Amino acid sequence: MAKLSHRMSEPVTESVLTVKDLSVILSREGRPSRVLDGISFDIFPSEIIALVGESGSGKTSIGLTLQGLLPREYLPQIAGSIRLAGIELVGAGRRTWQSARRHLVRAISQDPMGALNPTMTIRRQMQESNGGAERSIEDWLNRTGLPDPDRIADALPHRLSGGQRQRVLIAMAMMARPKLLIADEPTTALDVTVQAQILDLLRDLARDQQTAILFVTHDLSVAASLADRILVLYAGRIVEMGRMQDVARNAAHPYSAGLLAARFDVDSDRRRPLPTLPSERTSSVDVGNACAYATRCPIAQPDCTAIRPPLEPASVHDGAVA
Repeated sequence: MAKLSHRMSEPVTESVLTVKDLSVILSREGRPSRVLDGISFDIFPSEIIALVGESGSGKTSIGLTLQGLLPREYLPQIAGSIRLAGIELVGAGRRTWQSARRHLVRAISQDPMGALNPTMTIRRQMQESNGGAERSIEDWLNRTGLPDPDRIADALPHRLSGGQRQRVLIAMAMMARPKLLIADEPTTALDVTVQAQILDLLRDLARDQQTAILFVTHDLSVAASLADRILVLYAGRIVEMGRMQDVARNAAHPYSAGLLAARFDVDSDRRRPLPTLPSERTSSVDVGNACAYATRCPIAQPDCTAIRPPLEPASVHDGAVA
């Protein structure tokens, strides 16, 4: 697939993150399973990329792999390349990954209550997350739009609303001024008003700090309102990549077209039944070089295959580095 620039009207700058031919194998109950298969993409400073796909497509696995946090009990094996701020992370040691998670990549999740320690004040958690930093805590809470940042900083998480806790997580992550922020469904549990505020906040922070954001979501409407580019993931493979507006207008892959057709918003015709995708699903491992979507695709052709190199044993690295 041809490399795409992140903004067609701007000169291409050096990427924050370059992923090439990334494949991941996890073993469950003694059975190896390829959860990511030949993933390649770049992300640039201040760019927001939406990573879209149904449950089980590999979205969260990409986020965990980029942080070196794949579950050790699944004996992860990683092949390919992850270059973050010029540092190769595939095959790197524990100290390199720990330094990357502290200084280069941060993440926010869809469950802020689960991500925060219920027994510690927000201030203490922000200090511990950022090497004891104290001076800018209230400033960062204020930047995320939280009222009365002094009170918020000294509160326990259960004293805050869901939207306030999510803003705290964003402030905690952005305090480190990371090169890359991974946002894994961060607005799923929020009402639409708070959701819109969080999206605006992420957009402003990306622009102001030149932070690249990988926004993981299953919601194409959210992706369309936020992202510069979109990566559509299916069965551990990227099936489409392009500028958000281009894919929304003219999706090239039938899976992307199916997701777009299934959107429902305030302008949708309530009399029209929503189209659905057939339930039959095949993994990329089961079909080898064939398109994993072919068994569900209404326009599948005999040549719906892609020649893909096998995962070479010599290029596989132990991914248990958390």
